[in-house]
Amino acid sequence: MSSDFNLTPVPIQYLDATWNDVSPLLRKAALRSDGRWSIEAIRDEVYKGLQQLWIAYNHEERIVNAFTTSVGNYPNRKVLSYMFMGGEELMEHLDIIDKAVCEFAKLSGCDAIEIIGRIGFKKPGAKVGFNHIGSWFTKDLGGSLNE
Repeated sequence: MSSDFNLTPVPIQYLDATWNDVSPLLRKAALRSDGRWSIEAIRDEVYKGLQQLWIAYNHEERIVNAFTTSVGNYPNRKVLSYMFMGGEELMEHLDIIDKAVCEFAKLSGCDAIEIIGRIGFKKPGAKVGFNHIGSWFTKDLGGSLNE
């Protein structure tokens, strides 16, 4: 790993100590969920062990990126999903992130990794082996939690 970019999963017992630095980085991604998620709900999922929190910090030990992952089962596959991502120069360090997350996914028994994200991920994702297989569309029928 680069000496100016270090990545680590956050053990649950350190969640409270890191949350004030991490939540602003994840907030924008939560807001893009169209009311499905709040920053509080993400924290609860991490605390329950349903999502894994990862942080990246620079040579000054300042947290510059944060993201969460979740391991889940489809009928025919066990898949690690990137859930929420945010921070500075995230795409520039995607190769480091991908290497660590691939290792974690394999250790967790997964045979694939998925991301449901903005179209801007298409090009950097392709550089680390992700295939763009479609887009995700939503239609709000009212009653959104954001109202």
